Amino acid sequence: MGTLSLLTLGTVAAEGAALDTTDMVGVSFWLATAMMLASTVFFILERQNVSAKWKTSMTVAALVTGV
Repeated sequence: MGTLSLLTLGTVAAEGAALDTTDMVGVSFWLATAMMLASTVFFILERQNVSAKWKTSMTVAALVTGV
């Protein structure tokens, strides 16, 4: 098995898997990911509406929640 096969094994295996409604870990991870994405969008959009001294903080918050 080549190195490329080992690298893509997890990706290929995950393509057919769907999120089960009884999988509480998966559902909570998906929910937390969606909330972080919403927070990132909020911080980016609201950056223009705060005073100049808070713009850097809003940018850092967007970067932290986006990563």
